[in-house]
Amino acid sequence: MTRVRLDVGTRTLVATLNVVVDDQLGLDEVALSEIAWTLLDPMPGALTWVRHAEPAGSAGALRANVSGAQLDDTQYLALMQNVRESTLSDLELAAFVKASAGYRLPKTPSRAITSPAGTADTMEVMAPVALDLAAMRQVVEREDGCIVWGGNVRQHRVERLQSTYRIPVGHVSATPAVARWIAETVPDAMLIGPDSESKQWVAGIAAAASTLMTISCDSPEYQ
Repeated sequence: MTRVRLDVGTRTLVATLNVVVDDQLGLDEVALSEIAWTLLDPMPGALTWVRHAEPAGSAGALRANVSGAQLDDTQYLALMQNVRESTLSDLELAAFVKASAGYRLPKTPSRAITSPAGTADTMEVMAPVALDLAAMRQVVEREDGCIVWGGNVRQHRVERLQSTYRIPVGHVSATPAVARWIAETVPDAMLIGPDSESKQWVAGIAAAASTLMTISCDSPEYQ
């Protein structure tokens, strides 16, 4: 995710950029989350300077930590400072925590269900992903990590419940109830899905509620 630095007066914040594809914002306008608004505390009409965030000063120490190197007090202090300043992304922070705890975690993505290609499909162009547990352990021991299709380790989501259970099954959807509440309470709502995978659910609710929707993605495919 793109990280940007916002400067409002004397206050600075590093935040994750979300692209909204609609006409809710005008040219040279930005919207802030409630947390960002609280931290920056801008005055009405305040000018905001937006720029690419510089890499965290502890980036080198983070890479060394993930690679298994032993960090000294100065490097750990730099990492803690960047954590306090929120200059590490969620991915970098997760990598730091994982490495510090000594964990080596396999990534178990899915194949295409709700999008044209799942992570497993994309990775399979470059390397095998249909690994069993023994092969997965070997790859993790050799490479300190791996990407393996979740279906091989029984973590893959299924498209239909009937493909998993041998007894009669059904599902209860919350779409009608959520759509009814939106239509009655906020009829002019704009529904925003966080990613492409959420599109099917957001679109279903928006259609039932007769309201607008968008996906927080800059690809025209998800407008």
